[in-house]
Formats: sequence, C-alpha cells, structure tokens
Amino acid sequence: MQFNNFNNNDNNRFIITFFILFIALFSIDYFIGQGRNTDTTQTIQKTETKIDNVQENTKSVLQNRNEGIKTAKVNYSYIKLQNASMRVKINLHGGLIESVKLKKYNEVAISQPGIYPQAVELLSQPQRPYYISIIYKGGSAIADDTSNWQRSPTDSNSLELRSDALTFKRTFLLDKNKVLKNTEDDYTITIIDKVTNTGNKPLSVSKSIGVFRKDPQIYNYAVVHEGAVINTEHTVKEIKYNKIKNGERLSNSQWFGFTDKYWLCAILNQTKNTAISMNSNATCYRLSTEDKQILLNPGDSSELVYTVFVGPKDINVLNQYAEKLNLDKFDRAIDFGWFFLITKPLTQFMGWLSSVIPNMGIVILLLTLLFRFLTYPLMKKSFVSIARMKTIQPRIAMLQKMYANDKLRLNQELVEIYRRERISPLSGCLPMFLQAPIFFCLYKVFFISISMRHAPLFGWVNDLSEPDMCYITNLFGLINWTPPGFLQIGIWPLIMGATMLVQQRITSTINKVDTTNETPEQKAQRKMMYFMPIFFTYVSISFPVSVILYWTISNIIGILQQQYVMKKINKV
Repeated sequence: MQFNNFNNNDNNRFIITFFILFIALFSIDYFIGQGRNTDTTQTIQKTETKIDNVQENTKSVLQNRNEGIKTAKVNYSYIKLQNASMRVKINLHGGLIESVKLKKYNEVAISQPGIYPQAVELLSQPQRPYYISIIYKGGSAIADDTSNWQRSPTDSNSLELRSDALTFKRTFLLDKNKVLKNTEDDYTITIIDKVTNTGNKPLSVSKSIGVFRKDPQIYNYAVVHEGAVINTEHTVKEIKYNKIKNGERLSNSQWFGFTDKYWLCAILNQTKNTAISMNSNATCYRLSTEDKQILLNPGDSSELVYTVFVGPKDINVLNQYAEKLNLDKFDRAIDFGWFFLITKPLTQFMGWLSSVIPNMGIVILLLTLLFRFLTYPLMKKSFVSIARMKTIQPRIAMLQKMYANDKLRLNQELVEIYRRERISPLSGCLPMFLQAPIFFCLYKVFFISISMRHAPLFGWVNDLSEPDMCYITNLFGLINWTPPGFLQIGIWPLIMGATMLVQQRITSTINKVDTTNETPEQKAQRKMMYFMPIFFTYVSISFPVSVILYWTISNIIGILQQQYVMKKINKV
C-alpha cells in the first residue's frame, strides 16, 4: 500500500475531484435529460411492442375506444361536477371519467399580459386519452368503454344504462372522503354502481375497474419514476411504460395507477386481496382489477363502490388518505429513490417548513444552515488535519529525498509520522464524502417535491423547480433570442461558480506549497483544480434553481466556516 501518496493533501483532493468529474461527465444526460426548455424537456416515449397474445375482451375494448377517439366523438354529452379542488367531466359515451382539472394548480408559473394560466388537467381527451372506466359482463349483457349511457331523470349526478337483462345506475360523488385537515380539498371521486338483474334467470356478472392511458408524455429524467405504480404483496412496484407486459398479473393489491412527476391517478381498492391485470397494445396501456364474479338472481341488485384518487403527489395529502382510508404504503407513490430513509423525512420536513414559511428560498436557506451545522465537526477536523499536514511537510520532503530509492522504507517512515502526530491523511476528504450523498438526497427532494413547483424566489426567478432562464448569452433577455441548450447559462449558475472559485482559492492558499520543484503531475493537478469551478458552473446550468441556490449558500457558509476555523488554528 503506497502511503507516500498522502504526503500532499492536494493529491487526495485531486483523486476525489477527478472521480466526481468522471461520474458527472457520464451522468449529466442520465439525470438531466435531453434539453432544458419547457417545450423540449417533455418528450413522447413511443414504445413499439409486439403483442403475441392479447386478451380478447381487453383488445376489443382498446380497439373500439381508439376508433371512437379517431372519429372525435363530440356528439356525446357530459356530466360536470366540481368541488373546492377539482373540476370533473364524465362522458356519457362509456360512462368514463375523462377529464379532471385541479383548480389550485396551474400549467405555468405566472401569466403573461393577456394570457391567463390554465388549471392542470390530469385526465383528458382526445389527443392523449387518459381516463377511468368500469367494465361489466354478464351473459350477453355488457357495459364497457363504448356503451352509451343516459342521464338519470331523478339524479343529476347519475347515469343509467340497460344492456339485455342487466340495468345499471352509476352515481358519481365528490367530497365523500374529506379527510384533509385545515382545508376543504378532496382529491377522490367515489363511484357507486347499482347492477340489477331484470331477466328471468340467474346471471354471473364479471366486473373490473381500470385506468387507461395512450401516448403518455414522458419527462426525460431518471431521478423520478413515470409509469405504472402498483401496491402488491405489501410492497410498491414501479413499472415503466415500456416494461408493462401484456397479460401480466399482480396479486394482493390495494391501490394502483399511473404516476407522473407531480401527479397521480390511482384506483383505491376496498380489499387488499385484489388482483391487477396489466395490458398494453402499442402505446396504449391499461391497468385494471380482476375481481371475483357476482351472482345475481332474477330481480336481485348489487351495489358496488369504487374510489379513485386524482391529484398531487403531496406527501401530506397522501399520508392523510393512507391513514383515513387504511391504504398500505400510499406515500410510496412518490419516488423517494434508494435513500428512502433520508429523502422521505426530508420531504416531510420541507413540507412542514413550507407551511409556516411563505418563501421556499428561506426554506432552502434553513435546510442549508442545518446541514452545514451538522457537518461542521467533520469540516473542522478536516481543516485541523490539513493544518497539521502543512506543519510536517518539511519532514516529509526530507524523507522523500532520503528514501527516494526505497519506497517501502519511505512508506514505513510516513506511517510512523502520521501515527506520532495523530494525523489521518484521509480526514481531509471526509466532508466531501459526506456532502455527496447529502447533495444527491437534496437534489432528489427538490426535484420531486411539489412544494417546489412554481415556488418563486425573488426577482426574475418565479419557479424554483426549473433551471434559471435569465441567460447571459442573450444579455438577460435584452436580445430577443433563445439560445440553444448548451448556451443557456443563467445568473444563478454564475453566482454558484463564483462562490466555488473563491472557496477553491482559499483552500489553495491554505495548502500553498512550493511550486518551484513541483513535478509535471502536480502541475497538471493544480491546473485541473482551477478548472473545476468552470466545469461545475457549466454542469449546473441544467439544474433547478433550488439545487443551485442550496449549492451557493452552502459554498458561502463553507467559506465563512473555513475562515473561522483557520483563524483559530493560526492563533493556536
């Protein structure tokens, strides 16, 4: 083991920095995705899948519905409902929940003169069909996505359908599960189906509720899951759209649906032993239940209740529904990632802070102060170690000359010096190793947290979840030109780069060594260290402003801590 590599603390930092640089170079596209503009970050993932065996009923439903979409069925009327948080539209053609708009969430952060922001629409028709449907089949009677329902003459919230020997009455209710504290919001829709056998012989009726989606829009980010999310066997399974296998089944599911970056559309089952069937046909996807059949004797009726959640992936909202409706791991609809034990509490803590502090920039400042306070002991130990290493540099240089041809003896002598002086050569790298996972966790939390969406900072920043759009390359908007992605360098990345440069210069001053006798390798390392602020400034242009703000504040606090610790060391 070559301990002589530890005689220069710059070598340690160079190795670590080079490793981070290597990882960053190959992970930029992985984490950030293709492009950064709002209209380019969303890409349509079209998966061409060969289906060998498609269940006849499901295939028929998908094909029939697609034909209906192609012919733009605009002659069918709707039932419209709304509460404090949603506007819901039910199509009589199929009895489908085909549009849900969230009244408290807009598509854009701010409105431009003459343009008013529209509410986020989760379920929609007809360009990218995304809807909730229920299918029944009993004998020759069928109620599916293509059935033509009629308005109930007695109830404005109900539909009626007669198919051979079966009659159906479907009622839609909002605000039946008002469980959220300190708000009138409710993001659930309750569907009550009454099925009656009007024939003269018993009928065995199959039933299935499902969510259908065609051509979903995909954000090209790898740090958040988009696709199917299914509670099964007391775990949560995430399946990307191109991984949905036709005919695959999962058992013991209590809830399932499709998830986007900030939104969730899920079926909430009444029992935990429900089986889920997945079906795909080209870019059409359907998740549906496989419930047991019900037996209806002549004249008998059965009332079936379904609950649908269509709303934001807010940790506080999901937790309250999970508690009141006894939903297993409903909070895991949020993609907390590998560091679940860290990112989930962080998300909850940040959500609590945002409820009492109106500006998310102040929330980020407080989080940064907290983590810098927690890591201060290690940072202090690091700089004390650096100072001690500096005091023994003359002895190390003498040993290097003395044992230039005896590496084994040199290593033994160096180990003895480190032991006698109680110095750990790697202690200077501890803060870097610790801050890397913290930075990743905060990046994840800032990225997935809906409290960051459209959260303003001040000045030109009106959305902390997006990159800085005030570019130096078009003179901060004075030139009417949108630069290409690689030239979209905002103000906040430049500020972050400047703080990083100052921090690097202070560190270089502390570790100042005689450059007259430096080797070509040491010279290359020193130049690489000067290059790092420029590199990370360019990498950060695609980061959300929230991440860059954390990084900048962390650098500033680090500089102040660095100066304070070194001042105390110099006094001693």
